[in-house]
Amino acid sequence: MVGGLLVGLILSYVTGYLGPDTTPLAILVLLLAILLVRPGGLFSSMRARHV
Repeated sequence: MVGGLLVGLILSYVTGYLGPDTTPLAILVLLLAILLVRPGGLFSSMRARHV
């Protein structure tokens, strides 16, 4: 739900400022950035594994 809201807000800002031609590129960059920064998800927490 939060991801959809974030994508919608980014779409509207990019369309307003840069034009509708750059929206697919902006969404791709956003998704790749989130995957690079938080590969487990937006709300995941890192837990230490006890071996």
